[in-house]
Amino acid sequence: MTTVKTVKVRKEVFDEAVQKAVEALRWAKISLMRYHYPYLSPIASNSPFVTKAFFSETIAIDKHWRVYFNPFYILSFIRPDAKIRFDIDDLETFVKQVDPLEDIDIDSLVLLLRHEYEHVFRQHFQRAEAVGRTGTPEWNIASDCEINQHFPDDIHPSLEGMVRPQVLGLENGLSAEEYLYRLPKNAVQQIFGGRGNGVMIEVEGRGNFIGNDFGSDKGSGTGMPVDCELSDNDSEYPAKSEAQKRVTLEQTAREILNEKNRGTVPADLIRMAEELLKEKIDWRKVFAGLLRKQLSRVSSEKSDYSWSAPNRRQEVTKPFILPALVEYEPSRIAVVIDTSGSMSSHELSQCVSETLAIIRKANCSVDIYACDAAVAAVKKNVRGRNEIVQSLRGGGGTDMRVGIEEALSSKPDCIVVMTDGYTPFPDEPTPVPLIICLLYLGEYHGTQPPSWAKVVHINLGSD
Repeated sequence: MTTVKTVKVRKEVFDEAVQKAVEALRWAKISLMRYHYPYLSPIASNSPFVTKAFFSETIAIDKHWRVYFNPFYILSFIRPDAKIRFDIDDLETFVKQVDPLEDIDIDSLVLLLRHEYEHVFRQHFQRAEAVGRTGTPEWNIASDCEINQHFPDDIHPSLEGMVRPQVLGLENGLSAEEYLYRLPKNAVQQIFGGRGNGVMIEVEGRGNFIGNDFGSDKGSGTGMPVDCELSDNDSEYPAKSEAQKRVTLEQTAREILNEKNRGTVPADLIRMAEELLKEKIDWRKVFAGLLRKQLSRVSSEKSDYSWSAPNRRQEVTKPFILPALVEYEPSRIAVVIDTSGSMSSHELSQCVSETLAIIRKANCSVDIYACDAAVAAVKKNVRGRNEIVQSLRGGGGTDMRVGIEEALSSKPDCIVVMTDGYTPFPDEPTPVPLIICLLYLGEYHGTQPPSWAKVVHINLGSD
């Protein structure tokens, strides 16, 4: 029989603990981004600390990258040389005395945050779905092993509950999926058995308990949701779109590959970064060539020789004076992106990447039209990734004809439509060239594009 000791804490003490815990976490995040693991900065900068819903044991991150924490667990990371010690029996005095910058071991909190951010980059929630283990403690243990095998042996006592492969008699160097199928039968009992004993902290006026077991790591970012997670439509901590998350993951992957030569990044993270950024189609041979061909015809109609500008070969042709070829009006491309509910996060992310390729390679003005059954957003003269992502609104039905019609009103020189193909297309040829990029996985099952349009197939399932 186990005994649970209850410690009551006044609301004012709890609020002060939250304030000091957030201060320590923010310093740890800054330290992680600037010094320790800068390649995780894109994820860290997009992961807020939630201060209105609290995890009951240690720390957790949800699938929208919102970080929940137990303030008393965060404050338990006392430096070995600090003058005070974490005192569960006198929390009120401890909370008043603790100084987040002087007494807290910030470097250990850096490791704690690294663990949560790696759950995000390693896409443990999506991988749990892929193996049919969402919400299971076995996947939670396996995903922790994948991360913690890279952690140093000398860690703070508050981190000693972290799950490591060797604790379960497993070797290092495996993926979460490999650890999952190699877990001993008693792994869940070995890791989680007996928790819930010891001390429970009852917070006045909040109606919940904060456990002092300090040994669980959950959150839907690992595939194992916790009760305190906020809704997707929370106004203070809004959920991120799949496109926003994908763009941030790609930014993180680039940072990892930039860092890999310094020997500070685990090899499996490098492999994941390379896989994440692997190009799905050869733009130089397919789309870019097709786009240049369409624009070259348009540009020839907008340019002529002029004596108002010197020819670049003037020095070679002296004493003869030659006119220069001048383009009177820059070319303009309209990119219509399908943002309907049928478009997956992977497909939307690919749309962002391909639109950036257009901006880099076409050397002309690019306008974005986000469209489902109606035009949801228009962004003119787009230059960078963030502008594209911010324009990706929608989520309803699908009719790319509406987006094409809206784009035509601005008189572009070429229209590019990026869609999964579950949409009607125009019956009559458009007055400007129309390029349709069809994104799909495996076999294409969408609407057949019109024969007069140029079509590029982007099979996301092929290498």
